[in-house]
Amino acid sequence: MKGMIALSVALAFVGVIGMTHPAHSQSSPEMSMAPSAKAESVTGKVTDIDSSKRKIEVQSTDGKSESYQIDPAVSSTSLDQIKKGDKVRLEVAEKNGSQVATKVEKAG
Repeated sequence: MKGMIALSVALAFVGVIGMTHPAHSQSSPEMSMAPSAKAESVTGKVTDIDSSKRKIEVQSTDGKSESYQIDPAVSSTSLDQIKKGDKVRLEVAEKNGSQVATKVEKAG
């Protein structure tokens, strides 16, 4: 009987440790929604910008134009300083299947 009690206590202890160990715990939904790709830097000339819709189109040095959604974390004040024709540098990441500019600044 003492052996059965000791075995039950030991199995309960192993079960608790196993559930709290990071390798066995499930990730939260917030963690699974993290960006799927690393940020990349894009430099080019602004061909269109709409601050109210938070969209920017940039023609890179290889002549390819791309449109990006501007992340809400980018301040409107800094966007107001960017005009069509300006040379800019963007930090771009994929979020929920879209290319999002997480940083927008004039390039020197």
